[in-house]
Amino acid sequence: MWEHIIERHGLDAAKRIRAEEDDSGFIRNYLDAELCEELQLFVYESTPERETRLETRDPRAIREAILAPRYNYGAPDIAVESMQEDGGLVLRHDHFRDGRGLDLARAERVLEYIAKVWRKPVVLHTSDSRSAPYTLSQRAHFL
Repeated sequence: MWEHIIERHGLDAAKRIRAEEDDSGFIRNYLDAELCEELQLFVYESTPERETRLETRDPRAIREAILAPRYNYGAPDIAVESMQEDGGLVLRHDHFRDGRGLDLARAERVLEYIAKVWRKPVVLHTSDSRSAPYTLSQRAHFL
């Protein structure tokens, strides 16, 4: 991308851009359709049948696919959905917004820590890496 900017705008402009833009702004503002085509960039999708196929070559979608893992510092979007009468928590992972499922083994360990601190049962509604609905639950274990 730097070479492209220097060719189009000059070295002084590239230095100014480097000083003024963060990573997200840099990609959003300077990864244009011409560069996407030149670099043969595209967004792909994985189907439940384990197929991988080209989804789009739209530069906006490409920029968002590159930046999506950086939103929320790459952390999944998980919020409290409700609290049960027994004090247990029901959490929901917004996998549609994140665009990805969770590593279920890692999520299970995190849920275990949450239940230990919360001292009540914790349930997490999420999806696996293939976007299939999945529910994890953990009972509180006292020290």
